[in-house]
Amino acid sequence: MNNDDPQKTLSPAHLDRDDPSPSAVPRRTEIRDVDDQTPRAFTGSAQRLSDRPLPYTFDGLDRDGLDRSDPAAIAAALNSPEAEILPIWRRRVLMSDDGDTLHSWPRDRLNEGDPLVFLGLRDGTPYFAADISAHENPETEGTRAQFIDPWMVGPNLDPFLAGVGAYARHLLAWHRSSRFCGRCGSPTEATSAGLERRCTNPDCGEVHFPRINPATIMLVQDPSGERCVMARNHNFPPTIHSILAGYIDAGETLEQTVAREVAEEVGLRIGRVRYAASQPWAFSNSLMIGFFAWSETEALQVNTEELERADWYSRDQIDAHRGSDSFRLPRRDSIARFMIESWMASDPEPL
Repeated sequence: MNNDDPQKTLSPAHLDRDDPSPSAVPRRTEIRDVDDQTPRAFTGSAQRLSDRPLPYTFDGLDRDGLDRSDPAAIAAALNSPEAEILPIWRRRVLMSDDGDTLHSWPRDRLNEGDPLVFLGLRDGTPYFAADISAHENPETEGTRAQFIDPWMVGPNLDPFLAGVGAYARHLLAWHRSSRFCGRCGSPTEATSAGLERRCTNPDCGEVHFPRINPATIMLVQDPSGERCVMARNHNFPPTIHSILAGYIDAGETLEQTVAREVAEEVGLRIGRVRYAASQPWAFSNSLMIGFFAWSETEALQVNTEELERADWYSRDQIDAHRGSDSFRLPRRDSIARFMIESWMASDPEPL
């Protein structure tokens, strides 16, 4: 365990997190052409690290394990003794007191009107999630469990449980905020066992899909590949330093977003980008799309409206500072942490 890895406790302070909301509203700037717009995997040590699935991707859940268009098949799975029904209460999941295990509810504990979605199959076990937000102070029936925001305990959970819990939270939060059609204003209803909502107005019939906010997150290197930019956002917990990130504007390519956000936040001109990895981040309904980027320039012009500070750090400097009273890395379940450690384990690659 690295000395900046948090000890297990159910307190937000243990997370060593990166900012779940990657950026403020982007501002328009002139964008230079990016020389290399072909995404490809990072090489060397980073490629070996990327063989491990990032958290919240929950490999092993077959979301199409049942025919979602067959209500009878979904009902049979729901009523089977093997079914796992995860209760979600006001965006919180039911977990053991130590934050290690997700708890499920039996079918008969649900109310008639509780929204229910099919998550998928794992080793023959059907997983469902139920929105029980209408329940007032739901009882846990004496079990050593409580309703906890999965954001608080993600680093402690088994990767599959963390992923399925975050997915359930994301999907049900979208259902709660999408009860009316954005096209005509009529009520919508859940279809495809919870993966879609359809407008009930026969003259409209618009199909709605879960909202996902795409964002780029980038580790920016100097032309030598020896140093990278580490920054503090105003919203970060004390001492956390991370890499840059920002939401994608309509009409932008991913590479253009990288160039624009870097120019806006630290005033650097990007000459090359390379795709690294991606991670669903359910806590802000985002898909974080990671890139390694090389700057043609080195003079930082920090935008203090968005950042508290930013500076260049070598691999040795990050290693020496991490875990100190003034410098901690992002939480270990984040793509930001993954990219920083991937870069630190790789050999310098110049522009």
